[in-house]
Amino acid sequence: MLRERITVYLPRPTVTDEFGDQVPSASEDSMELWAKVEAQVGKETEANGKVTYSQPYKITIRYNDQITNAGRLTWRQVGIAINSVVADVRNTEMYLRGTRVD
Repeated sequence: MLRERITVYLPRPTVTDEFGDQVPSASEDSMELWAKVEAQVGKETEANGKVTYSQPYKITIRYNDQITNAGRLTWRQVGIAINSVVADVRNTEMYLRGTRVD
């Protein structure tokens, strides 16, 4: 059941500015969706004596062809970077995998 409310932020296409650089054409688009959000088993890693913790999530939503892994989302004031987007065979649902960003 899709009982959680999430906000998905999608980047706008880029345009070339007067210096030849690629810049966003406008601020990002956002949309609110119903979802099922599941926290997955977190992972701790150590590098250079520093321990970092990664919290992955699996988010299920109704199919929406606008959503790509270039986006991000928020759920209960938690920022989540979208790492992968997979649609089911009938294009009725999508499964987003992401990690918490602070």
